[in-house]
Amino acid sequence: MGQIERNKRLTWLQAFWVLSDAVAIVTGFALGYWTRFLSPLTAWIPASKGIPPLSLYLAGAAVTLLVWVPLFNAMGLYRLERGRTSHRPKDLVRGLLFGMVGVAALSFFYRGASFSRLAVPFIWLYSAVLILGLRAWVTGLVRRSSRVRPIRFAVVGESPIAATLVQSLRRSSYPHQFVGWFGVAAGATPPPASDRSGPGDAGPRLAPYLGPAGAIRDRAGELQLDLVILAPIEPEPELLRAVVEQCQELDLDFQFVPDLLPLWGRSVRVDEIEGLPVLRLRELPLSGWSGVVKRTVDLVVSTGLLLVLWPLFLIIAIAVKLDSSGPVFIRQDRMGRDRRPFPMLKFRSMRVDAETSSGPVWAQSNDPRRTRSGVFLRKWSLDELPQLWNVFVGQMSLVGPRPEREFFVQQFEGHVLDYRDRHRIKSGVTGWAQVHGLRGNVPIEERTRYDLYYIENWSLWLDLRILWMTLRAVVTHRGE
Repeated sequence: MGQIERNKRLTWLQAFWVLSDAVAIVTGFALGYWTRFLSPLTAWIPASKGIPPLSLYLAGAAVTLLVWVPLFNAMGLYRLERGRTSHRPKDLVRGLLFGMVGVAALSFFYRGASFSRLAVPFIWLYSAVLILGLRAWVTGLVRRSSRVRPIRFAVVGESPIAATLVQSLRRSSYPHQFVGWFGVAAGATPPPASDRSGPGDAGPRLAPYLGPAGAIRDRAGELQLDLVILAPIEPEPELLRAVVEQCQELDLDFQFVPDLLPLWGRSVRVDEIEGLPVLRLRELPLSGWSGVVKRTVDLVVSTGLLLVLWPLFLIIAIAVKLDSSGPVFIRQDRMGRDRRPFPMLKFRSMRVDAETSSGPVWAQSNDPRRTRSGVFLRKWSLDELPQLWNVFVGQMSLVGPRPEREFFVQQFEGHVLDYRDRHRIKSGVTGWAQVHGLRGNVPIEERTRYDLYYIENWSLWLDLRILWMTLRAVVTHRGE
């Protein structure tokens, strides 16, 4: 299968996804129209303003198509997934929600026609169910029909990365068939899969062994190879050149995994300088307009909450003052963005002399240093409320890595890889690590891993999700 033929088949899969979405949207509008105006539902809720023409709703379906399809494309919902059989349902649901908001915004500016308020939720529900169902059906159909001639690939190298790639590609949207692996050195042994379940499980080993890398030219025709992936631990320039030359001669796709995984972790972007490929490590999504959006949300939400919650602030302040001697608020210097210290505010929940003998220590569950009011405040996370002021003045964000004191920061930076990257954005009142239960005295390496995931994968949707998970955790008493 030549490269043009392979690309054509992949393009057909994407085209089928677009077609299935279009069918789902039009059918959703038609079913919503029928449910509201022609189904038995009208016996309980009559259409008091009469039955509009079906053409009005079909026109609405056409407008929705013009909004949803480009939006889905921009959100990567037509991108072929390598390592997954299809897009995750939550990604599609998120696209549907944004699409619904986009159509609603357009309808606000156009008053020439109006849709039944009862029909709209039916239309969205039908469209959502049909899009999810048809996507799964189309993907399954294409995978079954493509098994006659899948993309046949081999890997070069003895690293665990090679085995992980094989496992992932077997789950791709378009079927990939693994035919074997080529060794880099004489006497090579098959690579085990990367450890994903625990230190004692090395994972399955690859088979069959196809010979050294220099045998690609001799065996490609016999194996009907379409793709070769080079993923050794330390690729030599001579090996890379030899594999590339063989693939070019045989019109094979060639892909290469560089040995940079310890440097970039999870996020990388390919850039270009005068035609030279450049890898940019740890791309930061919270820059430019994304940063403006996040700051706008922080300012609007913090302002609203401060105006609404001031009576609660007053009640808590009185309770803290009556419970024990000392200030109502505590101001602790914490490290924020760019390692700049700022005074983080909290309602005092511990005795004034809590750290007199011990020095700076992490708070613990059922901490004996808590006051009576502090037990209640920490259970419901009410001691954190004053940080809304830190958000309002721009020292913190609603969502981000939790800030630490300089005493702990200096310790962590010395032995935790990439800990400094936590300070590339503003600290948060809540964060991705906190909503996953990583609060208080837990391994800082684990918290750092979650914080870096948030930094590199930020989106407004992720912020809203974290805020919702935080509210749910507070309501279910999962505070510190």
